Amino acid sequence: VRPALVLPSSLLVSDDGSVNTNTAPTAPSSISVPSSIQGGSTITVSWGASTDKESNLEGYILERSTDGGKSWSQIYQGSSRSTTNTVAFGTASVMYRVKAYDSEGLASAYKTSSQVTVINNNAPTAPASITVPNTVYGGQSIVVTWGAATDPDGDAMTYALERQVDGGDWAQIYTGPNLSFTDPIT
Repeated sequence: VRPALVLPSSLLVSDDGSVNTNTAPTAPSSISVPSSIQGGSTITVSWGASTDKESNLEGYILERSTDGGKSWSQIYQGSSRSTTNTVAFGTASVMYRVKAYDSEGLASAYKTSSQVTVINNNAPTAPASITVPNTVYGGQSIVVTWGAATDPDGDAMTYALERQVDGGDWAQIYTGPNLSFTDPIT
């Protein structure tokens, strides 16, 4: 019984029996990550194609780091050149890197994105109340008031007031920091 001959991944055997050198694919040509990322959102990460001299490119591996590149975790492996990724709320920053691999297990160098700061901002609460006079007379003004909202992040707030007339479309009539608006009724 003869032992099996196992070739290293740096060599390929063609169907005709010839042996050729296998080279790793080129690194992906680019990587694209949104420049602004909201914590808790799902983003799309995409990358440029790699080439492989022997035409045995099999796919890509995408990794993510949330500690400035000290450690990485794999989030995708496959033949696509884009994938989605959910960035957890509270993540301070994120960066991605991608490499190509061939059918023999050789891999390219990584293409790494820049580090993106994640914006972790909570929405304010709805205003506590809204008060509109029960009787509205055409040609006179009414005062619409509302209770203050709260913002868990302590950000300055702006209110937007909209009006609907006779079941039509809503139209914004005020935006600003005040808790009331005087509306001239036609």
